[in-house]
Amino acid sequence: MKYLNTGLLVICFLASIHRSGDLLAQASGSAPAAGASTRNSGGSAGAVAPHLNPEEAQNVITVDGTAEIRVQPEELRMVLAAVSEAASANECSEKASATLNKIRQGWMGTGIPADDIFEDFIAILPVYEFEEVKWQNTDALKEKLVRYRMQTNLHVKLANDEQARTAMRIAFAEGVTDIIAFDYWSRELDKSKTEALKKALQVARDKSDLLLAKEQFPTRPKLINISEDVQVIFPRQMYLSYESAIAETVSMPYNWRDNVPRVFAAKPRTTFYNGPDFAGDSLSPDLPMRPAISVVAQVKLFFEAPSGRWNRTDPDSR
Repeated sequence: MKYLNTGLLVICFLASIHRSGDLLAQASGSAPAAGASTRNSGGSAGAVAPHLNPEEAQNVITVDGTAEIRVQPEELRMVLAAVSEAASANECSEKASATLNKIRQGWMGTGIPADDIFEDFIAILPVYEFEEVKWQNTDALKEKLVRYRMQTNLHVKLANDEQARTAMRIAFAEGVTDIIAFDYWSRELDKSKTEALKKALQVARDKSDLLLAKEQFPTRPKLINISEDVQVIFPRQMYLSYESAIAETVSMPYNWRDNVPRVFAAKPRTTFYNGPDFAGDSLSPDLPMRPAISVVAQVKLFFEAPSGRWNRTDPDSR
């Protein structure tokens, strides 16, 4: 079986996107529902592409292009958890309703429509405590029902961060401080996906023109296939938490004893908005100063390799 004696070029650029964190909820001291002290859904962008196996290398030339655009949010959703406790389930429900109604009225007083506020009942559970009892002629601790605890989440749709801060202050005044979600949204995401895809396709074409030029290939390889992928990365995925590398120092008094309990001061969370961790071909020129939605598109162009199965002289080998 003969093969044409021509050059072979295999080009493959890959980038992976992986982020995490949370946003304004972090600034208020509340961790997100899926949050942790490190990234939850992330790795690093710009990972090294894996080597192609021999069969792929002989048959296909792959050129890809990646592009990112940032979309400014048009609205956001904040979710707060209101927890109440009382001796009975009915009292617990009444107490929660009173608190939630005050928050709801306060929000509506700032111009938030009633339809933009949603109350989501989560659970009401019994709370037990141990009490000392005699059991089979010995001292024992037995669980005893002492009260009920109820959680209700309150969702509110907001126009911007400033309105969100006002809504938080109203909730804080009623003792509700647990922010469990903070999400940004845009109604232009579908258009942005198309825009990012067009940019990625143009990048792939430009790279193909450069890499498959006549200096490398007297006859331009034929395009045989194409693939695409678009990802939407929300701000909650782009917050970064880390542990300080500097060891905490505490000045000990001269008469300090090891058996004395240590009570440390509260420290701020080392969490911040890192922005998109993206090292692709076409990047947004804007500095990631404030939360934005990142849309990342990748297009791959597949070309015939001159020494591949399409160009072999033996028809049975194709």
